[in-house]
Amino acid sequence: MATFWQKLNIPIIGLSPMDGYTDAPFRYIVAKYGKPDVIYTEFVSIDGLVHHAERVFQDMKYQEIERPIVVQFFGIDPDCFYQAAQIGCLLGFDGIDINMGCPAKTVAARGAGAGLIRNPELVKNIITATHAGIADWQKGLINLDSKELILIEQIKNTSKIYQYPEHQVAVSVKTRLGFDNETVEEWIGFLVQQNLAAIALHGRTFKEMYRGKADWEAIARAATLVNQYNVGHSTPTKLLGNGDLVTIDQIAKTVQKYPELDGFLVGRGVLGNPWLFEDYRSFAITGVILEHSIAAKIQLALDHSLVHSQLKSTGAFVQIRKHLGWYIRDFPHASELRQLLMQTRNYPEIAQILQNYLDNFVANK
Repeated sequence: MATFWQKLNIPIIGLSPMDGYTDAPFRYIVAKYGKPDVIYTEFVSIDGLVHHAERVFQDMKYQEIERPIVVQFFGIDPDCFYQAAQIGCLLGFDGIDINMGCPAKTVAARGAGAGLIRNPELVKNIITATHAGIADWQKGLINLDSKELILIEQIKNTSKIYQYPEHQVAVSVKTRLGFDNETVEEWIGFLVQQNLAAIALHGRTFKEMYRGKADWEAIARAATLVNQYNVGHSTPTKLLGNGDLVTIDQIAKTVQKYPELDGFLVGRGVLGNPWLFEDYRSFAITGVILEHSIAAKIQLALDHSLVHSQLKSTGAFVQIRKHLGWYIRDFPHASELRQLLMQTRNYPEIAQILQNYLDNFVANK
């Protein structure tokens, strides 16, 4: 049975998972203003799920507008991945992604994230367990305890999740070129044999972290390898590249240069610019990069702040400040405006400050 990945137009341009950024309010805003082809959540701890950490379950909130949406899990225990997969299915996610690329030392040191690159046997067991969790869910075999089921129902009731995917829930992996060194042929050659719907490949090794430039030539080699493996397979694996795609011009040049890739994930380029995906589609047709007015950026900041206040707890409201810092830049008095916004504690305060700015500077321009 086909997954949603087979239904997407090529090239796929999606929102990359970013820890601390791609939370429920931000994803909603990106879906509303930019509508990427696919959206990933922040990575979610499978240990937190099986130990009933309510905050971890809250991180899995999403809205229908975000589809197709993929929940990303990280951890090292195959049994926990089995349970996490069932939780993801019951919450109606379109796909389950396994994080094999996080370079945080606290994650990799315990063998999770990019640490999994060094343990192919465990990787195989984790992927097998994830598929098994999905398969049992499809058969109606739900192997979760009552506390997990209660938390799932709470999320469904507060997230406006109205429908379940009509296709096979997809299993994918997001990873890197290698651990200490680039080992594309060995690592991606192994992964493509693991019955994955998609592989998203960041163009750096674990050792490189985020230093230097992403190696798109290595990503292209991986894509060629995957394409060769796909010959004769009815459900081919997609290969998406990721790394250093910040502007529309960079995306367009990379898409044109590497047609062997099925898609591309964009992360940092979306911060402060959730229009990016829609603007890229427009640029691909017209060759013109759209400009957004100051008033539009202010309205976007207001909208994001309101959604954040509705979906997050009061104590988590300060998280919106980093997003406001990205929105409020490159226009008159932006620095002073950011300083005021960094002191806000709730949505009404933000709304008042931004409305005053609109009244004093934009309306009189």
